[in-house]
Amino acid sequence: MKNNQQSACSQQGHRFSSGFRLAVLLLVGLCISLQATAQVAIKISGTVTDEKGEPIIGATVQVPGTIIGTATDLNGFFELQAAEGADLRVSYVGYKPTQVKATKTTMRLIMLEDTKSLGEAVVVGYGAVKRENLLGSVSALTGQEIEDIPAGNLSQTLVGKLAAVGINETTGRPGSTTALTIRTSGSFSTGSDIPLFIINGVICESQEEFDMLDPSQIESISILKDAAAAVYGARAAGGAVIVTLKKGKEGKARITYSGQAGYTTPTRFPDMLSAYDQAVLMNEYSRPLGLSTPVDYSLPGAFTSDELDAFRSLDYNWVDAAWRNSYQLRNNLTVSGGSDKVRYFVGGSLWNENGNFVNIDVKKYTIRTSLEADVTDELTASLELSTNNSNKVFPYMQGDGQDNMNGMYGLLLYTTRWQPYKVGDKYVDTGTSAANPLALLESDCYKHSMDVSTTINAALTFKPKAIPGLTANVRYSYTDGHSHEKQYTSPYLTWDFSRSGANNHLYNLDDPIGYYVRNTGDNQRITLGYGKKNSYQLNASLNYVKQFGKHNLAAMINYEQSENESDGTSIRAIGQQVPGLERLEAYREVDIYSSSINASGRLGFIGRFNYDYAGKYLLETSFREEASVKFSPGKRWGFFPQAALGWRVSEEDFFKDAVSFMDYLKVRASAGLLGQDNGLGSYEYLYSYNLSTGQYFGTATDVGMENGLSVLRNGLVTEGVTWEKTRSFNVGIDTKFLDDRLDFSIDGYYKHTWDIFEMASVTFTDIVGTEGSSIPKINSGIANAWGTDVELGYTGRISDVSNFVIKGNFSWGDNVIIRKQQDSKWKNTYAWQEGGPTNRGENGYKIDYGFAPKGLFQSQEQVDAYLAEHPGMTFFNNQPAVGMLVYKDVARAGDAVQGEPYYVNEPDGKVDEFDLVPISKRSGTPFAYGFSFGYTYKTFRVDMTFTGGWGGHTIMNKAERTGPYINNVTDLNHNALSYWKDSWSIDNPTGVYPNVTYKSLNELPSEFWLRSSSILRLRTINLSYTLPRDYTVKYGLPSTRVFLTSTNLLTLYSQFKYKDANLSRYYDYPLLRAFNLGLSLSL
Repeated sequence: MKNNQQSACSQQGHRFSSGFRLAVLLLVGLCISLQATAQVAIKISGTVTDEKGEPIIGATVQVPGTIIGTATDLNGFFELQAAEGADLRVSYVGYKPTQVKATKTTMRLIMLEDTKSLGEAVVVGYGAVKRENLLGSVSALTGQEIEDIPAGNLSQTLVGKLAAVGINETTGRPGSTTALTIRTSGSFSTGSDIPLFIINGVICESQEEFDMLDPSQIESISILKDAAAAVYGARAAGGAVIVTLKKGKEGKARITYSGQAGYTTPTRFPDMLSAYDQAVLMNEYSRPLGLSTPVDYSLPGAFTSDELDAFRSLDYNWVDAAWRNSYQLRNNLTVSGGSDKVRYFVGGSLWNENGNFVNIDVKKYTIRTSLEADVTDELTASLELSTNNSNKVFPYMQGDGQDNMNGMYGLLLYTTRWQPYKVGDKYVDTGTSAANPLALLESDCYKHSMDVSTTINAALTFKPKAIPGLTANVRYSYTDGHSHEKQYTSPYLTWDFSRSGANNHLYNLDDPIGYYVRNTGDNQRITLGYGKKNSYQLNASLNYVKQFGKHNLAAMINYEQSENESDGTSIRAIGQQVPGLERLEAYREVDIYSSSINASGRLGFIGRFNYDYAGKYLLETSFREEASVKFSPGKRWGFFPQAALGWRVSEEDFFKDAVSFMDYLKVRASAGLLGQDNGLGSYEYLYSYNLSTGQYFGTATDVGMENGLSVLRNGLVTEGVTWEKTRSFNVGIDTKFLDDRLDFSIDGYYKHTWDIFEMASVTFTDIVGTEGSSIPKINSGIANAWGTDVELGYTGRISDVSNFVIKGNFSWGDNVIIRKQQDSKWKNTYAWQEGGPTNRGENGYKIDYGFAPKGLFQSQEQVDAYLAEHPGMTFFNNQPAVGMLVYKDVARAGDAVQGEPYYVNEPDGKVDEFDLVPISKRSGTPFAYGFSFGYTYKTFRVDMTFTGGWGGHTIMNKAERTGPYINNVTDLNHNALSYWKDSWSIDNPTGVYPNVTYKSLNELPSEFWLRSSSILRLRTINLSYTLPRDYTVKYGLPSTRVFLTSTNLLTLYSQFKYKDANLSRYYDYPLLRAFNLGLSLSL
């Protein structure tokens, strides 16, 4: 028994001993394991930059699920302890978060900008809102997205970037203006589609102030496209463009320099007829017995065989002689920084472009300073001072186009190429009133303009601790500007040379026989203009934000007052008496050419209220009540309310459980009333007068009445005119997929506009002694517009050091006129505008109406067969003939005696103005799109932007429908586009274009000249490389980036093969392709 007990105890002790030894072994193993784990926690370091290599300051670098983390310093550098291979999550507001594996080597982490970040604040009218709570249709981008694009004005950098934002580039002339529009216009009054521009809270009087800005000084640009613009109600029917400029941030001084240098070439030159081809076609005018008969070479306008033989080896290209590649220079410098109490920003930019002809030089520079100081813990003061300067010089020719320079450029294009432009130092006289366009271009005739403006913007912000959530703000802005303009014409010489050839069309370049002095007498003139303007804007606002559990409230009230004044005078002198002296006293006559003065003022009260519950259910309401002195006292005030609702469906539990593939979904809707007064002149409700040679008070022959007073607008006023109003509706959906890598937004809108400003014509012979005179504008028209906007983007990461971004936008819009002042006789005819779109074609017709050709007569047999079927038919009083377009007879004039309408839809045996028919549904490109692609590998990046559109047609310009001809005004043999070489003639019986001699018929708008407006263009391409930080630190260099940018690089599709599709006329200054090399340095 005892032995059994001992044995049992021994066994228990053995088991205990074995268990103890096992526990000890496990404990030792655990310690060894922990020690090994501790050993792999190593120092991880690296830099965080954006796509362009710029360091991101304050980015969070964290090991997920732990407390291990840090933030990047002023150089984007970070350092922390973590295991090799551990996950690192990097995040920063405005950028897409990224997750990578930790490595021993110094890491380079690239963050992609997230313009659709839900936590990012989007600037809207009089405030900002997180994108996740945004209820309006708002597109936004940062200044960084466009800072590398070389452009003479800011609008050009936005091409293809934002949905439903149109940039109308119709010329490439340096210093030209570019119209920016938002969505399809819902009105047909002048200026109705002009958006409102707001810079740092100050409403601008014109787009010019916006275009003067340089992207290097811009923080963000927001485009308000729907009723969200109602807080600017009185002038926001065309949408609003809100610019937020950069300001100083706490930290050490940061200095950034960016410079670019490049050159420009035309996207394409028009293809003109050679000297020989033009002369052959001009001989068509020398067939007096008919186009099927031989040329009569005895006629002085005919070109004989010896002359034609000589022309085969002659081809004086006047454009090539005048054209030169131009340069572009751009320099930007910014300095920013500050302490926790005072922050500052200083920025300057310079743009210089010399143009593609001599005597073109465009310069603009901007300087801006910003200072923000915390006076106390509750009071912050800020002061901004900016100045803009524009200086432009151009060749001057009377009547030349303001922006497109089509007068001077056109002369160079259609001057015939058998005429030499210069022999040695002698400009050859063409023997016409055009003299020599190259001599005029290179003469001392010029136009010089200078505009300078200075703006002071001061603000006080008070946040009382006693009332948490309350902010009071007072802002005052004052702008003062002045402008100078000078136009000067001077004499220049052209030389005549003896002629040879059977009909004297050949120039003997070794035999000058005399010269002419051009621009003499009254053509020697000088015009001096001076203008000044000033304006101010005062705002006082209260903002209150409060959270009650899951309820979030925000409210704002704002008082706004603004006034502006302008004054301008132009003095002209003619008959220069002292050659070369550009002073008024050197001229025979001096008079006041024009004078104007204007003043206006506005007063507004603005309010907004925002509410959301648990971030799911969103509400926004706002209003603006505004008065403008453009209207008579009883009609000055307008009230413009807005309301919007939103539902963040993705925050609902049922959605999170059921829809795993979608990260975010919000539906929203808005409605509001907006107004505009751009189409109305100042003080049309008052009797106004003008200096003229009229006789309303006296006669021009009365002593002292040579420049008497005459009434404006025929002495009539309209006191009842008020705001043009637009009721705007918008619905939208915002979504995110695939862990926020894919975002998609779509909006649909509808606009109803009424009280549209338009002129009315009445008979009032008893008042002014004339009939049909125009009276001041009235509220009368009605129009509707509708459309869709789409924006999408995808961000992909290929590896830790390479990623890509794809973005796209699409928009479609249409409109229709419901009511417009017209003579009722045109109802149901081509000229009746109601029921058609607001954009107008030639002669005021709808652009989708023209004459319908049935082909081209290419033989006499075809003519005979046609006349047998249509005996007595005429085309605008012309008998049908070979080489002529065949037009269709569809209507006739009504017989008023028989009670018929003015227009009757039945043939009458002739083609005339009553035979216009629909030939296209829409003009231009109602469907527009843009898409971009960006790829980053380490510190190398490439970006490309494509733009295009489709869905409409364009009728070729009247000049493009005209072959070579004799200009009866200038006696100039007028050259034409090269496709006219394939016009019908007895020598070219299969020609596809009509014979050049049918000029008046060829010029008619018709389906024959209709071309698709569809276009696809590679708008910009940008290659950049940032020097690695290790290299710059090692050698003590600043952060360095080099980049190469090209704009308008390639047109991939267009039916306009003879000109750039953006040009209205082939003889407008061509659109330019630019190549720029840039350098960016940051300290």
